[in-house]
Amino acid sequence: MKLAKTDIEAIAERSRFLLTEEEKDELTEFLSGILEYFDKINAIDTGNTEPAAIMNHAGNRMRDDVAMPSLQQDAILGNAADIKDGFFYVPYALKTGL
Repeated sequence: MKLAKTDIEAIAERSRFLLTEEEKDELTEFLSGILEYFDKINAIDTGNTEPAAIMNHAGNRMRDDVAMPSLQQDAILGNAADIKDGFFYVPYALKTGL
């Protein structure tokens, strides 16, 4: 799958990134390469492959649950595009009632 430069511009706009033309060209090529690699992986026939239930035989590695100080709300919301009642405010992305 090949991305167009307009795809990168749309992603950058939604992510609030300011990109130069050179960065847009580089990202278009880089991300297109990743997607083309996924196309190659998807083309592999795995029909006769047994599913693997356990990928890692080492087991769960748990850590102690220790309370730690968190970031302050002002620091977290400092870069927010819009804030409402002390929370991130984002416009609806999906239509309701579907």
